[in-house]
Amino acid sequence: MLSIMFVLVIFLITTLQCFAEFNFEVGRRVHERVSSFMGQPMDVLFQVSQYRANEAFPHDMGAPDRDSFFKLNDAIMETYPQFESIYYGLEDGLFAGHGFNAKIANYREPGESGYSVDSESMEKHYNACVNETSGEKTLCDMSEGGKFTKCIDDCALQRCADEDSQKDCNEVVDAKERLECEGKIKWCTAYTIEEAPQDSQLGFIARSTYCINSLGLPTQKPGEVIKKNSELGSCFFEDGVTPVERKLSGAYSYCGGDGKICNGTFVGAYDSRDYDPRWRGWYILTKEIQRPNWSPPYVFFSTGEMGITFSLPIYTKLDDGRSTFAGVLAVDYTFRDVTSFLRENYKDSSTIVSIFEVNEPNYVVASSTGSKGVRKVLKSDESKECPDPDSGDCKAIRVSVAELAENARDKHISKAFSDQKSRGFPASELVPSEVEGEDFLYATLTQEYSIPEAELSWMIMMMMPVETETADTLMPGDTLSSVLIAVSVIGVIVCCILCGSIIYNRKHREVAVSDWRFMGLFVGAFQLIPNDEGWFQSIGLDSVAGILSLFGMVWLRKASLKHNNGGKVVIPSIWSDPTESEAPWRLRSKNKTNTKSNRDKSSDDTTIDGGAPHVRSTSIIAFILLTFGYFSTGRFSLLFENALYAAAGYGLPLTVPMHRSLVVLLGHLTWVAVGSGILAVVLSPKPFFGGGWQKDKDKKQKFLRPYRWYTNQWDTYWLWWTIGGYFVSAWLFNIADFLNQIILPPYLFAQQSEGVVSQLINPENNDFLASLMGYIAPCLSAPWWEEVLYRGYLLPALRLFMGFKQSVFVSGVLFSVHHLSIMGAIPLAVLGWFWAALYAKSGNLLVTILIHGMWNSRVFLGSWLGL
Repeated sequence: MLSIMFVLVIFLITTLQCFAEFNFEVGRRVHERVSSFMGQPMDVLFQVSQYRANEAFPHDMGAPDRDSFFKLNDAIMETYPQFESIYYGLEDGLFAGHGFNAKIANYREPGESGYSVDSESMEKHYNACVNETSGEKTLCDMSEGGKFTKCIDDCALQRCADEDSQKDCNEVVDAKERLECEGKIKWCTAYTIEEAPQDSQLGFIARSTYCINSLGLPTQKPGEVIKKNSELGSCFFEDGVTPVERKLSGAYSYCGGDGKICNGTFVGAYDSRDYDPRWRGWYILTKEIQRPNWSPPYVFFSTGEMGITFSLPIYTKLDDGRSTFAGVLAVDYTFRDVTSFLRENYKDSSTIVSIFEVNEPNYVVASSTGSKGVRKVLKSDESKECPDPDSGDCKAIRVSVAELAENARDKHISKAFSDQKSRGFPASELVPSEVEGEDFLYATLTQEYSIPEAELSWMIMMMMPVETETADTLMPGDTLSSVLIAVSVIGVIVCCILCGSIIYNRKHREVAVSDWRFMGLFVGAFQLIPNDEGWFQSIGLDSVAGILSLFGMVWLRKASLKHNNGGKVVIPSIWSDPTESEAPWRLRSKNKTNTKSNRDKSSDDTTIDGGAPHVRSTSIIAFILLTFGYFSTGRFSLLFENALYAAAGYGLPLTVPMHRSLVVLLGHLTWVAVGSGILAVVLSPKPFFGGGWQKDKDKKQKFLRPYRWYTNQWDTYWLWWTIGGYFVSAWLFNIADFLNQIILPPYLFAQQSEGVVSQLINPENNDFLASLMGYIAPCLSAPWWEEVLYRGYLLPALRLFMGFKQSVFVSGVLFSVHHLSIMGAIPLAVLGWFWAALYAKSGNLLVTILIHGMWNSRVFLGSWLGL
C-alpha cells in the first residue's frame, strides 16, 4: 500500500514538475524544427546541383532541358509543399521554375534584353508578349528604367568578385597550397546592368507564365490543367473566359538550337513580364559572394509577398580546367510558409510561438497565431490598408512585433515581447508576462536562431499560459477561499512560533546539539518563493516536499537525542564520517579505525587482517582500466551504427529514431558489460557484486560478508529514505541550477545544442517505439550502473586514501564530469555529493538506485504524456 501511495505521489510531482519545465522543452523542440525547416531547401538544392553535375541534363540545364527540369521540380513540389517556388537562372539570361502554391511554371528564353525593336534577329522575342487579361498579342516594349545587361569586352571571362577568386595565388610559396588556391578561383562573365532611357525604343525578352499539367509541364489542353485545389481544368487568360491557344513558331532556344524551329515554346503561356534573373537581388548577391546564402527579406516579384530566398551557385568546368560561374539555383520561402508551419504544429496547443528578427525594429517573421509578417498598404499612404490587394496601387510592408493586432492573442505576443525586451531577452530564463484584463499570465522564453554565414538572426519566443498557478490562485468569491485563508494564517502563525521557539531556546541542549545546517536550510527555504525578479521560477511542490523532508530529519534527530540522552539517534548527521555500523562498505577490520596512521600502515597493500588482500592497489588498477574502458567502448557505438546501417540495407525495417536508440542502447550496454567485468575480476575483496550478502552452507539464510564493497538491503526502511531523498534531491538541484545560471555566462545556454538524450525523448515523427527503446539506457541500466560505479565502487575506494568529506566531494565531481555537460556541471555535482552522503548514511545502495531511476524517468514520462 505504501509503495502504491509513493508511486502516485511521484507521478503527481513529476507531472507538476514537467509543467514547470515545459517551456524549456518547447524551446528546444521549436529550435530543432525551425532548423530542420530552414535546412530543407539547402538539402534539396544541393541534390539538384549534384543531379546536374552527374550530367542528368543533356544540355547542362540549358533551354532544351526546360521540360526535364520541370518534371524534376514537380516531384520536389509534391515532396515539399511548403516551398513557394524552386527555380534557376543562368548567365545567358535563361530562367525556369515553378510557383508551387499557384500551380504555374515560369520560363524565359536565354538572350539579352535591351535590343532594338527593329532588329530582325530579335523579332521572334519582340512579338512573343501577350495581354494576360484578354489574350491579345502585344509587343515586348521596354519601359523607361527597364533593366538589361550589356557585355564588357564581348562578355569575356574575368575573375569573380569573391575573396578566393581575387587572391593572388602566385604569392603562395607552398606548391600544394598554391594548387589549392588556384582550385578555388571562379570565373564570371563580364557585363554591366543598364537602364533604358526615355523613348529608347528597346525591347525585352519576356518571362512567360504557363498553365501546367499533373507532371509539371506547360499545357493548354482542355481538361488536363492542374489548379490550386489539385483539380483538373482548362487554361484561361485572367478574364476567366478566353482560352489559351498559343503556338508561336520560331527558332527558339527551347527547340534545341542550330536553327531548329518549333511551335511549343509558348504553349500554355498566358502572361508576359519584363524579367531577367541577372538583375534580381538574389542572383547578384550569389554571384558576388560565390557561396550558398540566405537573402535578406524582400518582396517577391511575382506574388508581392515578403519572404526570403536560399540561393546556391552552380558552375561549369571548361576544357582548360577553369571553373566558370554558370548561374544560380534558388528556392523561395514566404513568411506565410513559416507561419503555416508553426500553426500546423501548435494549432491545438495553448503554447504560442512567434519568430521575429533580432535587429530593430524587430520585424515579425512568423507566428503560431497565424499573424502575417507583412500587410498590404497603399503606395501613396502607408497608414491606410490596401482595399484591393491585387491592385498596382498597393505594396507590402513588414510588421514589427509591437504592431501585431490581427487577432485577440496578438496583444499577448506584443506584451510578452515588451517584457522580454525590458529584461534584455535573457537566455534560458523564464520571464513572466501578465496581460491586462486577463486572469492568467504567460511564462515566456526566448532563444536565438541564427545562420551566421547568411547573416540571418532571428529570435524564437515561446509563451505558455501558467494554468497550474491560476488554478491555485485565491479569487474573491471562491467557495473555499475563507477556509484556505484561515489555514494559511494558522500555518504562518505556527511557523513564526516554531522559529521564535528555536531562537529563544537556542542555548538549550536539544537545539544546540541538533544539526544547525539543516535548520539554516529550513529557515532559508522561505527565500526561495518565486518573486517579481523571476528568481527560482522552477521551485515547485517537489522542492517544498524536500524542505519538509529536511525538517523532518532535523525533528527526528532532535527527538532521538532528547529521549535517548545522547544515545543512538534515528537520523545521523549526514556529513559526519559514517561509523562502523553505518558504513555500507567494509574493507578494513572492525578493530581498525580509519585514521591517518592506520591508512599509512595499510599502505604496504598486504592482506588486511587476512580478509581483504590488496584493496588499495586493486582499486587503483580498476580505476585505470575503467577510464581506458570508458573511452574505448565508445568506439563500439560506431561499429553498432555501421552494423545497423548494413542490416537496414538487407531489409531490416529501421527508422532513423529507432536506429539512434539502438546505437545508444548497444553502446551503453557494452560499457556496462566491460565495466562490470573489470570490477568483478580486478577488485579485492571478492565478490564485488551481490550487495555484500552470502548464504550459509545450507543456503537457507543470508548474512552480510565481513568484507564487502557495497550493501543492498530490502528489509530496511528504504522506502522512506527514497521518498525523502528524491524530494531533497529536487530541491537541491533547483538551487544548484539557479546558481549555475548565475555563474556560467549566458551565451553557453543560448548555444546549447540538443543532446542525444533529448533526441531519444523527442524522436522525429513522435516515434513511440524508438522513444521506448531509448528509455532503457538512461532510465533502467544507467541508474543501476552509475550508482554501482560511483557509490558502490568509487566512494569506498576514495575512502581508502582520504577522509569521508573529501571522498564525497571527489566522487561528486567525477560524477558530474562523466556526464560531459557544462550547463549541468554544478547541479550534477550537487546531486553526486548528496547521493553519496545519502548512500553512506542509509547504508543501502538500493536507495540511490531508485532515486536515480526516478530522476531520469520523469523526463521521459513528461514527454510521453505531452506535458
